[in-house]
Amino acid sequence: ADAASAVSCDLGAGNGLQGLLLQCLDPHARTVQVEISAEAVEIGRHLQAWLGVPAERVEWVVSDVMDFSVAGIDFLYLYRPVRPVGPGEAYYKRLAAELGASDREVVIFSIADVLGSFLPDRFEVFYSDGHLTCRRGPLPPSPPSR
Repeated sequence: ADAASAVSCDLGAGNGLQGLLLQCLDPHARTVQVEISAEAVEIGRHLQAWLGVPAERVEWVVSDVMDFSVAGIDFLYLYRPVRPVGPGEAYYKRLAAELGASDREVVIFSIADVLGSFLPDRFEVFYSDGHLTCRRGPLPPSPPSR
């Protein structure tokens, strides 16, 4: 998506600084900040005002990430919002399936990447340094070989 229509999302946003800085560096249609702590969101709103990011560009969602759908997202940032065991494993499987079913390309920046092991093969890594892993997909299916 071009910047004018792009939607970014930070799952487990905390005070939302990463999403707010992305809005400053590359203004885009909307940033969705999902955070379970209302106190962290309030701090984030103060940061947003201080940075001068317009109110209509940021949607703050006070919610558990496990209840949030990423449908319509173009850029996803996550720093291991839940542990990948028990309910967390089911969460990553659901998130990966939702991303894999997207009808648009999604770019994923994952810190301490857990999601990657659940994503379908149609996501490619375009950067990894052992801490940050960046992917894009779902790529179109490969044509059948002859």
